Amino acid sequence: MYVQEQHTPPTRVTDSLDSEHVPWCDTCGRPTRDLITGLYDHWSWSDKAPRELRQADHEGSPGAVLYLDLDAFKRVNDTYGHAAGNTILRAVAEVLRTGTAPTDLVSRCGGAADEFLIWLRGADRVAAEEKAHWLRRRVSGLVVQVQTEHGRELVTGLSISIGVALFHPGQDMRLSRLELKAEAAMRTAKSSGAGFWLASDRNK
Repeated sequence: MYVQEQHTPPTRVTDSLDSEHVPWCDTCGRPTRDLITGLYDHWSWSDKAPRELRQADHEGSPGAVLYLDLDAFKRVNDTYGHAAGNTILRAVAEVLRTGTAPTDLVSRCGGAADEFLIWLRGADRVAAEEKAHWLRRRVSGLVVQVQTEHGRELVTGLSISIGVALFHPGQDMRLSRLELKAEAAMRTAKSSGAGFWLASDRNK
């Protein structure tokens, strides 16, 4: 990714989030959304995703877990500051949010600023692959206006690596296992330069 001077009209993404409208849990007193991106946080994912798997298994429906990593994100923070990094995270989150169905789950991973998890309800292999490639294309086309010490500038050339693990009804696959398979596939996608990798269904 790189920063360019503001010469051409960007696809602008807001660099603010109204945290007053982020819902909070009445029981535990924690926010149910990530305060930077507005996506589900780690705790909400850990609560909702297992229920999605149980429902899918009960209905005999497939599904897929996508593990996404924003490439070279540390370089953005190191070079342009965390405010610019947060703006980019919100831009990517907006792509993930608008590019998935209301019945899907989209979460920012706990402990990893640049990683996300998605549960695609009812997605088979073809649908999961198509969605992953579509998300990669949309992120690569982003032009994000950020605030740096030099003023407002445009960041382009973003990319994400995606690993996919498929859920099959009756396979008795726990969420943690699917997450591990999807994360391993993502790391293969990143190290190979492919950008996308589908986890093997062997030993499922």
